[in-house]
Amino acid sequence: MKKILLTTDNHGKHKTLYENAVKNDVTTILQCGDLEPIRSLDDLQHFPAPSKFVCEYKSGDRPLEFAEYLKGVPVPTYTISGNHEPFGWLEQFRSRGPHELVPNFFYFGNYGVTEIETGVGKLTVAGFSKIFHEEHSLAENFQPWHPKRRKLCSPKRAAYFNEADIHALIDACRGREVDILLLHENPAKYHGGKLEYGCDLITDLVKALLPKIAFCGHMHFAAERMIDSTRVVNLPINQYFILEEEWGDLWEK
Repeated sequence: MKKILLTTDNHGKHKTLYENAVKNDVTTILQCGDLEPIRSLDDLQHFPAPSKFVCEYKSGDRPLEFAEYLKGVPVPTYTISGNHEPFGWLEQFRSRGPHELVPNFFYFGNYGVTEIETGVGKLTVAGFSKIFHEEHSLAENFQPWHPKRRKLCSPKRAAYFNEADIHALIDACRGREVDILLLHENPAKYHGGKLEYGCDLITDLVKALLPKIAFCGHMHFAAERMIDSTRVVNLPINQYFILEEEWGDLWEK
């Protein structure tokens, strides 16, 4: 049986990711955003992250590790975008994916669906990128961010999904049984009637697709809960989980 590694919020630590995957004989990596595939300092022009991170990249204190993998990554990797990404590059591939950006490195775009070979059958994996923003995510006449549009000049806008993409992913998955859903934003989590984190639009997406497991990033802590028949798993920041070991019941067809 092939091994699939789950991870999120690696924030530029590509070497550690791939060294861990190779060491554990992983055959596929599924990543839930904020991977930061920055190719060169030019990508920092449209990188909506804290200025501290930008300065660390520019000074070399935070190496541009992805630049060493432009000819290909050693383990097939499927990733969505979070809210800290080089959007000047990734927004060229915002349509339905996966798109192969460099050999063996696949980006879902704003949303997408694919199949992963496991050795005992295939898993259907869907991905949905970015985070919620009340104004932009609910806008009916949403205008995608573009660096050349003055009124849309902030790359932070590129980090927000729009409700139309949710409906598009639901349509793309129609008639398919989704095994894994990769998310950066979380389904809404309420406590005592108060929203703690996440949003209802992502809850609606989970309920529409009913994947066996939905993996979430962004929050940087570990948690699990159920939404209808779906197990929702928050992955902690920059840690690694082998699907075969951690969530073995997913393999039961």
